[in-house]
Amino acid sequence: MPMRTSHHLDEENKFFSLCREAAIVCLLLGALGFLIFIGWKEATFFLKPPHITRVWVVGDFQAIDKTAVQKQIAPLMSVNFFSVNLQKIQASLQGLPKVATVEVRRIWPDALWIRIEDEQIVARWGSQGLVNNYGEAITANDYADIQKLPIFMGPPDKGVKMLDYYQRMQSLLDAIPLSMVILQVDDNNNWDTTLNDGIILHLGDEDVLTRMRRFVKVYPKLFKGREGQVKSIDLRYHSGMAVAWKK
Repeated sequence: MPMRTSHHLDEENKFFSLCREAAIVCLLLGALGFLIFIGWKEATFFLKPPHITRVWVVGDFQAIDKTAVQKQIAPLMSVNFFSVNLQKIQASLQGLPKVATVEVRRIWPDALWIRIEDEQIVARWGSQGLVNNYGEAITANDYADIQKLPIFMGPPDKGVKMLDYYQRMQSLLDAIPLSMVILQVDDNNNWDTTLNDGIILHLGDEDVLTRMRRFVKVYPKLFKGREGQVKSIDLRYHSGMAVAWKK
C-alpha cells in the first residue's frame, strides 16, 4: 500500500480549501443576487404601487341613504393605495345626512375598511327640534315615529346632560315600570319630569338621581293604582315628599 506523503496531504488540503472558498463565493453571489432581486421587486412595487380593489363598509346605518354612500365610495376604486386621502373620505361621508361617525383604515395590500354609524334620534327637543344619541340638538323632518319619543325642554347647552340624566333615571323607572314623556331643566338647573301616567315629579337642583330612587322605592306602596288622583310629587325634601292631589 503506497504511503501518503506530506506533499500529498498539502495538495488535498489546498483542494478542500479551494472547494470551501468556492462554496462561500457561490453562497455570497446567491445572496447578493437574491438581495438584488428583492430590491428590484421593492423598487418596482413603489414605482407602481397597488391600487384599491376592495372597499369594506361595516356598521349599523339603517337610517342612512345607502345609495349616497355608494356614490361616495365608487370613485375610490383603482385609487393609489398609499396616496388615497383617508381624511377626505371621512369628511365626505361625515357630511352625508344622518351620519354620526365615520372611521376609515387601509387594509394591506389593496383594500379600505370603512365603519359608518348613523345618527339615532332619542328625543324631541321642544316643539320642533330633535336630540341625537350624542345629546346634540338637531333639526330634521324626515324621521319617522318621532311622536313616540320623549320631549326635552331646556337651555341649548344642556342637551348632553339631559340625555345622561334621562337614560339613568329611565333605567330606574323601568323597575316600576313607568317612563318619562317630558324632561325639563331650567337655567337654575332645576329638574322636572312628567311620567306616562300623568304624574309630574319635581326633582330640584341637586341629588336628582337619589330623589328618583326614593320615588321608585315608595311608588308601589303609596301610588300604585292611584295614579289618576295624583297631580304632582315634590321630591325636593331630604327625608320625604309632598303630594299634590287632583281635585
